Amino acid sequence: MLGFTRYRQLPARALMYTLLISLLIALVSATLIKLSYTQGLLHENDWNRERLIRNVESGMQLILAAPKNESFKLNFDLYNKGNDSIFISKTPWGVFDLAKSTAIVHQGTYVDSLHKTALLAYTLPKAFDAALNLAQGNVPLGLCGKTRIVGTAYLPRVGVKRVYVNGKSYQGDRLIYGNKKQNNGQLPSLDKHRLEQILELFKLLANSDQLANPSNIPFSKQAVVIRQPNLYLDNIKLSGQLILVADSSIYFGAGCMTEDIIAIAPEIHFAEGFRGQLQAFAKKKLNVAANCQLDYPSVLGLIYEPKKEDKVTATIEIQGGSSVEGLVFLNAKGYAYRKPLITIGDSSWIQGVLHTNGRLDLKGTVYGSVSCERFSLKTASALYENYLLDATIDRSRLSQYYLSTALFSVVNTKTQILKCLD
Repeated sequence: MLGFTRYRQLPARALMYTLLISLLIALVSATLIKLSYTQGLLHENDWNRERLIRNVESGMQLILAAPKNESFKLNFDLYNKGNDSIFISKTPWGVFDLAKSTAIVHQGTYVDSLHKTALLAYTLPKAFDAALNLAQGNVPLGLCGKTRIVGTAYLPRVGVKRVYVNGKSYQGDRLIYGNKKQNNGQLPSLDKHRLEQILELFKLLANSDQLANPSNIPFSKQAVVIRQPNLYLDNIKLSGQLILVADSSIYFGAGCMTEDIIAIAPEIHFAEGFRGQLQAFAKKKLNVAANCQLDYPSVLGLIYEPKKEDKVTATIEIQGGSSVEGLVFLNAKGYAYRKPLITIGDSSWIQGVLHTNGRLDLKGTVYGSVSCERFSLKTASALYENYLLDATIDRSRLSQYYLSTALFSVVNTKTQILKCLD
């Protein structure tokens, strides 16, 4: 008798289960493949992004290593392989330099770019290691009251002495709290080419009609120049690559906020309580009212070109309770019958460098370095030459990270990034 093997019959729904499981496996496999592909793309994008960052930084390093005080625009293949293009430029921005580095990566169909903009400055020249450079050689420096000079002082051949003014005698136990050296009659020199570049800014023509939406003008684009007979600015924010030019005067109200801009006018005035950061250049008068605050790296500069018909003394006046972090300078080109004057009021202070080839009436404090032709002390009853009353010049209080400008000699200095912008 023949035997037969009996097989268990599967239910019809098993086929459906098999198809569902196969479909799930296919979906999971497809998802894993897609994730792997996406991860590969992300990894490639991250790698290209890092590559762009490296290229942009390489461009910035090339700018930092370039000759100082030279402007240029260059476009080239970074590695000579056709995949990494770079554009670098360095142009003046007031007394600083504006550096731009743009990197472009070409990898097959992938194209991407990255941009970096920064303000450049320089390590402080050795001449400003001193607390005081006083050029006037005929009259000794007279100290009275609570005056303190801390640091090396380059003084006239006739030296320094104690004096008595307004019922006050000198209260210190030392005249100079540092080394005393003889000045050769010279002040740290200014770069004539940079001064001429600043004077050219007074001739700029407007490329914009009005202050429409000027809150943030990127440095990656063209500078916006606004020129009007007079500018009265209040309750407005001005920042970025903006140049304000006025034929007569510019007035900054207490409600005006500024950052990185340049202001150009024969006369510039800051209202009481103003706070901001900018570069301001005048020809006749620059006035900072009481209780103003100009943050680092601000620049207040007056470039005076004397004329016979001038009846008013060119002045920078910083009134009591105000502060400036950065550079304050006054430069008279040629002989001036009325010697220009910088006045620093009571309880006001400057952290940085104060430089003038004219007169300086210092009643406040300078944490940094002072260079001047002579001091001028005006009291209610008299005018004294080369006297200081209750003034402070303290070189030790200036930060070691303070950076100077291209306005001074940059020989034996190092170019550094002062501030990253866009």
